[in-house]
Amino acid sequence: MLVKFFRKDTIQVYATFVVISVALWVKSLMGIGEWEPLRTLEYGTPVELLINRFGIAFPMLSSTLAFVVGIVVILMMHRLNNRYIFMPQRSVIPILLFVVISFSFISLQHLTAALVAMPLLILSLNSIFASYRKDYAEGEFFLASFFIGLASIVYLPSMVFILMVIFSILVMRPFSWREWVTMLGGLIVPLLFLVTFYIFFDDDALEHLRMFDPSKVIAAIPKKMNSFFGYGFLAVLTVAAIYATFFIISWVGTQKVRTNKIFLIFYSMIAIGAAAYFVVPTVSKEIMLIVSLPLSYILGVFLTFTRRTFIADAILMVILTLTVLLQLFVE
Repeated sequence: MLVKFFRKDTIQVYATFVVISVALWVKSLMGIGEWEPLRTLEYGTPVELLINRFGIAFPMLSSTLAFVVGIVVILMMHRLNNRYIFMPQRSVIPILLFVVISFSFISLQHLTAALVAMPLLILSLNSIFASYRKDYAEGEFFLASFFIGLASIVYLPSMVFILMVIFSILVMRPFSWREWVTMLGGLIVPLLFLVTFYIFFDDDALEHLRMFDPSKVIAAIPKKMNSFFGYGFLAVLTVAAIYATFFIISWVGTQKVRTNKIFLIFYSMIAIGAAAYFVVPTVSKEIMLIVSLPLSYILGVFLTFTRRTFIADAILMVILTLTVLLQLFVE
């Protein structure tokens, strides 16, 4: 019954979505959220360090701005699907899942570099999707990697998603050396601006590099969780994603080729984000903000189109229950 309710495209469903979203954020917006204290970053891009310091100095304003950025991301997700229709039915389920997966952890309910980078990553996805079956897609892949480069200036670990662009060019296009060259050019351009900043505006850059201490390369948000429910939440999402994948394997056979390729790219995002969590020292729970975008569509397809609503209801109910528990027992 729960899934069938959210499948409807009615005012009541959207009103329920708004209530759930605000209820999820209410503690942080009122300044009583109990997220884990931020660590002061020793290393990072100038923008990344600025965002980290801003969150420490102005916690309430940081949460408010994060809420606004979250709304922007939701609108961009909606526009992305409207343009490419990879989920061929209007439903609030994907954006509901995005909000729940992204912000159930109270430590993520404030302005983080990863959240600020998300609109740029969505713009990169938009350029990738637009390249499908175009005669000349050099411009699209230049922009796709350019936005990855910009996102890296905001949140340095975003650089790993250049692997997503490389995977996309293999999946979406026949080989063209021009597209590969423009893709690399798009990545280099914003990084040149970053190098220029260090050369002309940071007199201590070379000294910092000489005194580099690997032990100080840490994440702004600790990787360790204090609550059993945090690990339980991740475990449930993993099981749900695996179950949804079995459904999608048969579902994509009824969809357009472009839709199939788009979901392959979504899976690559999840794989890259998960690998970054384990390999990159500065990546912590905030990678959930990025991974939640493709994951919300993968789970959304299953919850929207499966006929086994009992299992779908159980999955959604467990996710929402753990979301409530994570507000009471901070991860």
